[in-house]
Amino acid sequence: MPRVLVVDDNVELAEDLVEILTGEGHQALAAFGGREALSRAAEYDYDAALVDIRMPDMDGVALVGRLMRERPDRSYFFMTGHSSDRSISEAMALSQGAVLEKPLDIDRMLRLIAAAGRHSARPST
Repeated sequence: MPRVLVVDDNVELAEDLVEILTGEGHQALAAFGGREALSRAAEYDYDAALVDIRMPDMDGVALVGRLMRERPDRSYFFMTGHSSDRSISEAMALSQGAVLEKPLDIDRMLRLIAAAGRHSARPST
């Protein structure tokens, strides 16, 4: 099952997503901002990251750019509550078109995460 790093400054949403993902059999870890995500990503071997675009301490697109330098073979998906956000085009380019609008379509999110696990370069444990 895929390991997922969930990054959102909305603590309740991040914790809810971790609960949903673990309920589906995935391993998931929350980070409540970009800086915390960088720290956690250094220690957590994730297959996919689910990242909010707008966060106060670091833009999600910038965060994924940094994460991709270390782990380019992982899958990165974005979440946004601002469909008119100009960062969406950048996010689309980084995530192969997988930008999820809030409120999230949980079934779509789970399908994307499952596909990421099947395509991960990380050896199974």
